Amino acid sequence: MENMNKRNEINATIKKEEKLPKPTLADYEKREKIENQLSKGEANDELESAYLNMMNSFDWSTRIFEQDGKYGLVNSRGEILVQPFFENFMAGSLDEHKIGSWVVAMQNEKCGVLICDGTGSWLIKPEYDFIGYPNTITHVYKDGKWGVIDLSKKEFIIPLECDEVSSYNGFMFENGIATYSKNGKTGVINEDGAFTEAIFEEVECLPEEVVKVKLNGRWGFINDNNQYTQNEDDAAWNTYID
Repeated sequence: MENMNKRNEINATIKKEEKLPKPTLADYEKREKIENQLSKGEANDELESAYLNMMNSFDWSTRIFEQDGKYGLVNSRGEILVQPFFENFMAGSLDEHKIGSWVVAMQNEKCGVLICDGTGSWLIKPEYDFIGYPNTITHVYKDGKWGVIDLSKKEFIIPLECDEVSSYNGFMFENGIATYSKNGKTGVINEDGAFTEAIFEEVECLPEEVVKVKLNGRWGFINDNNQYTQNEDDAAWNTYID
């Protein structure tokens, strides 16, 4: 995929149309009270309905703001998450963020991962042409090759030697599963970081089913050791829907 295609996934929106009101401090306090009740197992239809109504009644998203031609992030509480030092932010930057969240930003036309610490410290320095949505495990692109990185460890799980890694609007995983290709073969990765070698001719990942893989023309499964097996009873990789 060409570098220009990666840039098309950059979120260039500076002004976000706000169709819903921003929450007040009282709204945040009410939300946190409900979330505490739900976390303590006090859920009931009335409480869940109240929480859903609250989440749908306000715009909780982060906002990009400009200063002297550079951009920063402020959340719906009015907290400055990232100072206006950066060229742009990736898609997903307008989701709800808190202090400590990660976002993908651009500097000198390269992508890195920032920590929303009030300033914007680099977790991953800006040296990539593309970085996917910064969940713990994500995909990166540089010099015509893809890799998979564990942001929590700042280490590559799969080096920058892949021809392609699956991407769904910037997200690497779908139903907890991703694929990557190398030398004409496909490998499988789950969102916990386990992965197979790129040895399969085909991979089938249907929602809420076991992952199926084809090796040497024969369909099989992936076991606990991330290896190919033809015994469905040993299949350990499943897809799921959150």
